[in-house]
Amino acid sequence: MSDRAATQIIRTDGTRLALVDNFSFRDLQEAVNGYVEFVSLADGWVLALNEDGRPLGLAPNRAATEDARSRGLPGDYALVGDVVLLSPEDYSRVMEVEEVEECPII
Repeated sequence: MSDRAATQIIRTDGTRLALVDNFSFRDLQEAVNGYVEFVSLADGWVLALNEDGRPLGLAPNRAATEDARSRGLPGDYALVGDVVLLSPEDYSRVMEVEEVEECPII
């Protein structure tokens, strides 16, 4: 099981890379190589994955699937492509920043 204290990218080959502070929504898009879909897990952590992963035929991500199942992902759901596992704090921070950036200045 992964280190539960660090937001990280889990690649399809099983390697894990910790994300540095102050990463953005665009960084998440780059990490999953496309449009981001968020999946909330039972323990409060959040997955960021490529929302078009299945249609694109992305490779299965066994390491991310196992980790996510230990956090409450339903047993019959398998993840594909590179996945970002976000701590609740990092998810909130990224979403707050994005909301501010998207607001028009009047």
